[in-house]
Amino acid sequence: IFTEQFIEHLSFKEGKYFTREAHRVLKPGGVIRQATPSLQGLIDVYENQNEHVSQHAAIERHVSNHEEIVSGDRAAHFLNDFFQLWGHKFIYDLETLWLLHSEAGFDSLEWKEFGCSSHEPLSGRERHADLEWMEDAFCLICEASKSEEI
Repeated sequence: IFTEQFIEHLSFKEGKYFTREAHRVLKPGGVIRQATPSLQGLIDVYENQNEHVSQHAAIERHVSNHEEIVSGDRAAHFLNDFFQLWGHKFIYDLETLWLLHSEAGFDSLEWKEFGCSSHEPLSGRERHADLEWMEDAFCLICEASKSEEI
């Protein structure tokens, strides 16, 4: 199962339900890969502490792509727009996404880089990064496996 820029459009409760359903329908040994915005990465941009992009560059890209709907060119506007635009309901951090998959019954969880997977059907799937720094600056990607045991 592959999702990109999806789970953040669900409430946390809906995200839990979706992840449990994904676990239920996967065959033993099946894998789910979820790419979603990273709460910590966005906070790091806000605080100008993101190791992959400066606050100025992130805001500039945001304004250039969304000028008709962006409310300003300040860090607070960037962060608030990211939470409110496009119907986002819950932005995950590492711990919360790990907990979501663990509670759904997944036995293993691995953090992955943009486009990289040891599972060929899941490799090179992400598309939501039009600049190279976006692949790492605030994208959270995990793969979780269902146990092979029945």
